[in-house]
Parts: sequence; C-alpha cells; structure tokens
Amino acid sequence: MSTDKPTIPSGYVLYARAFIDLLADAPLLDRVLWTWLLCKANHKDRPGHPNTIRRGQLVTTIQQICHAMQTRSGNRIIRPGTKQIRVAIERLAGRSLIGTHRTTRGLLITIREYEIYQNPANYGGYPGGNPKAPRKDAKEAPDIQERNNKNDKKGNGPPVDSFKSFYEMDCDRAGDCFEQAREEFLSDGNVKS
Repeated sequence: MSTDKPTIPSGYVLYARAFIDLLADAPLLDRVLWTWLLCKANHKDRPGHPNTIRRGQLVTTIQQICHAMQTRSGNRIIRPGTKQIRVAIERLAGRSLIGTHRTTRGLLITIREYEIYQNPANYGGYPGGNPKAPRKDAKEAPDIQERNNKNDKKGNGPPVDSFKSFYEMDCDRAGDCFEQAREEFLSDGNVKS
C-alpha cells in the first residue's frame, strides 16, 4: 500500500458548530443554501473587470442557485423555483448572514463575517485554536491531556488527539468488512479448507 495521502484539490472551508444552532429553526433549503454559499465564496481576493470580487464574496444568478439546489427522487429531478430561492436568500440576509447586491453579471453575495469564520485562530478550546478564547463547555469536559492520561491508564485505546484521516478510516473499515465477510462465508461451510 502506498503511503502517499490523497489530496483534495478544491480546498476547504471551516464550518462552525454555531451554524447548527443559528439555523436550527430555518427551513432545509436555507441550511443547504448557506453551506453552498460558504463553499462557493472566494477564499481570496480575485481581480475582475471592472471590480474586484473580494474574499467571502461570489457572483451567481438565481438560475445557477436553482440548478445547484436540485435533487433527484428516482428518475425525477426536483428543483426549487426562483421565488423559493429569492425568499431563502432574503431569510439569510434577514439573519445578517449575507448581504446582496445586484450587478450586471448577476447577484453579488457577500458572506458577512467571513474572515472571522474562516480563521482557525478564532476557534478556541481545540488544538490549533485560540487558547485564550473561553470554551463553552470548559467546566463540563476535562481538557485533552487529562483524557489522554485516563485513556493510557485504563488502556481504552488511542489518545483523543491522535485522529486518523478519512482515507485511513476507510482502509480500516474496508479491512474489517472484508474480515467479517470472510468469516461469515467460511463459517457457513460454503468453502472447504
């Protein structure tokens, strides 16, 4: 097996857990649209003609959003209408999550506080985050080092901060499934050894 880890060419965005609470009462279309807008927003300033599209902004059309929000149910394509998308955009703007501006090229959407959401240093209480930021659950949960010590003493497995990549987890899961299938296949007496 190769030790090269695959790379994801499209980059990433940070999705704050606070978004779950912030959009808990919002319709599903609003939550999906919010995630799509975060993923489509520019991660750095890009010069354009005649204006610059800044970090946290994107230019799109209502029709492009309708197409992106479509789903399938069997052979049927379900696509929200333009009015549904406009209302969803207005609801997100009403929550002060986005700002909109019409241009000749389409709709300029600005993610408000994009710089704050996409800066890992603003996330406190986690490795690589801001150590001075207060943790919401600091009183309820012991810190990571204490958990590591407890796990080592009890023999409960790896330390909390030794996470596997998705690729490693998939390989482990595939190996486990193969072993389970092999044991079931051999235990039925289907194959004589």
